[in-house]
Amino acid sequence: MQTEIKSKKNESRKPQTPRIGLLDRDTGELLDQGGLVYVSKKPRISRFFMARQHGLEYIAKRKLNGEALNVLMLMMSRMEYENAIRISQKEISEILGMKKQNVSRAIKALRDNGILNENINRTPYLDSWIGWKGKVASMREHERFFEEKKSAQERLNLEKAMEEKMAALNQIPASSSEET
Repeated sequence: MQTEIKSKKNESRKPQTPRIGLLDRDTGELLDQGGLVYVSKKPRISRFFMARQHGLEYIAKRKLNGEALNVLMLMMSRMEYENAIRISQKEISEILGMKKQNVSRAIKALRDNGILNENINRTPYLDSWIGWKGKVASMREHERFFEEKKSAQERLNLEKAMEEKMAALNQIPASSSEET
């Protein structure tokens, strides 16, 4: 009997944690027990961007040289909202200890491989299918803009190729008639 009293005393000294549960209104029975958990409204994460796995695979398959990959990593580390990259070639060359010509060549390789795009102001942007920094709704708008831009460029390239083929076809009969 004394042991029961001691255990009841020890129980009363334990700090009470707030509990929450679901009660059945009809019977008063406790259906489920749980604890309170604090969840902040919006966690703020600084210097974070989302990378897409298929975009990273695409970069790996491009077989870029080490300098281009180093420039890309630095540019992604300095990326602002909506993927704008505002860092000069001079600053990149100083940070990475590279010649400015090599930085320029690396950026050209990144553009040629479709990893970087430019807007009207010639500001480089990381292609949104590789990664994104900003709101998801803005990402979708950004993707639509660049898809339209790519489609227009593809149409121009196709038209140019067709014109070149037509010019080549027009030259063939002319050269064969001169031979006869």
